[in-house]
Amino acid sequence: MARPKSVILSKDEKKSIVAELKTKIKAAKDNVKQFAGIAKEADKTYAAAGKAHLATLKANDKAAAAAAKELVALEAQLNALTAPVAAD
Repeated sequence: MARPKSVILSKDEKKSIVAELKTKIKAAKDNVKQFAGIAKEADKTYAAAGKAHLATLKANDKAAAAAAKELVALEAQLNALTAPVAAD
């Protein structure tokens, strides 16, 4: 493997490159923070949606239980009216 060609920078060139790299690093850090914030916000939204989903399921289960109870009561009334009467 050949050794890379040495580049000798003047003091001003080095200062310029260092300043440019620091600016790019700052921009990259800002991007990372921004994406972390977006992920955190998405997590909050997901958690809220999960809670709403569970609440809806619970309400649905409660309504289904009430409907099943009403069905049993109505069937009992029907059976009481249609049951054959035993003759003495």
